[in-house]
Amino acid sequence: MSGERKKLGAYAPSGTYAAVSGNAVEPVEISLTGVLTQASLQGAIQRIDEAVSASGRRAALFDCAEVMTHDGLIRERLLSWILSASQVTCVAIITSNPLLRVMIGSVALASNRELRAFDTRANAIEWARVRHHQALQRTSSRPPSRYSYRGNPKTE
Repeated sequence: MSGERKKLGAYAPSGTYAAVSGNAVEPVEISLTGVLTQASLQGAIQRIDEAVSASGRRAALFDCAEVMTHDGLIRERLLSWILSASQVTCVAIITSNPLLRVMIGSVALASNRELRAFDTRANAIEWARVRHHQALQRTSSRPPSRYSYRGNPKTE
């Protein structure tokens, strides 16, 4: 993905950190590395959420291939954050963690978002780009509303 990588800060002594990169026409790319603990996850989620909200992007590539976690609750919180990012409608997740892959599959079936796990970065990037461009086209091709900003009918 093109764009500048912005390190969002170290959250744990183990070196857990998050970074967000990309530009307006690309899906936002989020990388999370290190050993996740409850405290490091909370800090990472808060900063990532702020960065993703500020980006205004519709699709995200979430790279957690290098994340190590030993707690099922942490995996659940990670997925719950991914699903709560309001403007993001599709998320490609890079992970080799079999438990996380199973959780992603079951959450994808129960949610209204496109959520997919990938083993390889190349496949995830391509899928996220296609979904992001589709989302941009849907939002830019909407017909104008017949109501004005205040909710009053427009006069012609």
